[in-house]
Amino acid sequence: MKIRLLLVLVWLAPTLSGSVRAATHWVGTWGTSPGLRLGSAAEMQKEGFLFHDETLRQAVRISLGGEEFRLCLSNAYNPEPVTLDAVHLARRDRGSRLLPGSDRVVTFGGRTAITLTPNARVLSDPILLTAPAGAELLVSLHVAGRSFGGGVHYDTLQAVYAVRGDRTAAEIFPDDARKVTGWVFLSGLSVRAPARASAIVLLGDSLTDGACSTFDANRRWPDQFADRLNAAGRGRGVVNAGISGNCLLTDPARWLSDGENALARLERDVFAAPGVSALLVLEGTNDIGTHAVDPARVGALIAALQQIAARGHERGLKVYVGTLLPFSGAGYFSAEKEAQRQALNAWIRASTCFDGVVDFDQIIRDPTHPERLRAEYDSGDHLHANDAGYAAMARAVPLDWFK
Repeated sequence: MKIRLLLVLVWLAPTLSGSVRAATHWVGTWGTSPGLRLGSAAEMQKEGFLFHDETLRQAVRISLGGEEFRLCLSNAYNPEPVTLDAVHLARRDRGSRLLPGSDRVVTFGGRTAITLTPNARVLSDPILLTAPAGAELLVSLHVAGRSFGGGVHYDTLQAVYAVRGDRTAAEIFPDDARKVTGWVFLSGLSVRAPARASAIVLLGDSLTDGACSTFDANRRWPDQFADRLNAAGRGRGVVNAGISGNCLLTDPARWLSDGENALARLERDVFAAPGVSALLVLEGTNDIGTHAVDPARVGALIAALQQIAARGHERGLKVYVGTLLPFSGAGYFSAEKEAQRQALNAWIRASTCFDGVVDFDQIIRDPTHPERLRAEYDSGDHLHANDAGYAAMARAVPLDWFK
């Protein structure tokens, strides 16, 4: 009888394993969006994005925990192929130090090296590593040859270190390790999660990117929103698709790090996110602020937001929108631009094409001077929030939307 039972269990084992695997899927737990390649090789080198026999160690904070992860690497906007001959993933202790015992070699189709073709993205094999929501991970990449960075997000507000040679397995980098100001060749991280789990993508500009929040402290509003979701047991990953300087309608004429316009990057930065079920968009401030006043601009922004809602709904996503924050006191402020912001916000509040509206403007503006930020939420540049302001933004998003 025991032998017969053992044979039945052996026969069922692959089926049971397959059913468990079928009850899970990949969900984005961290992500970033690349800016365009800087205007010249000299500029890329000047900004520190030329690498030759160097290991990059990049810190990221995950929003959804698990025991199995997968890296997405990117060579976006790089016209040349790049070979990474070693990639590691580990838990972060502090600084560049790995948490002892957590280092994992990353493979691609069973191989430890991978060549990123121009503009391409690649996925790693699954990586067995236990990490809870809110944990910081370190991604270490060795660039053996000479290459400019691809898939660069230029404003990390996070530690990125570079040292000579293959130091992917090193426990810690030396104190004089070169500091890099952007995530490089790194696009996203997904986790194997229960079928009920999903990802929320936050599409935006520098406010979503976390500009002026405390460096290496993960106080961006998307980080603090992820903390709220986890505390409530919602089981959602949060993917930050904010790019500082980004516009809804136009590509950058000067600061190429600002990235392609939000409409153009929907497919890559939103719809391609693993397990995405919802999108929240906060865009339009730079369209109004950084351009000369144009009477047709508000109508164009409305049309663009309607397109985002329609395209998101076509993909089966819930699509939410936020009102624009005030910016009186910022260098590009004018009464005419404030009138355009107010007009767009009025349309957003009354719109019916979205599944919900977050009135960021209402919670962060000065009640006696609604054209400017509340003093306690102002980073000092009168445009971006500080840590407390980003916390208020995170609290403004209803958790009931994500049951």
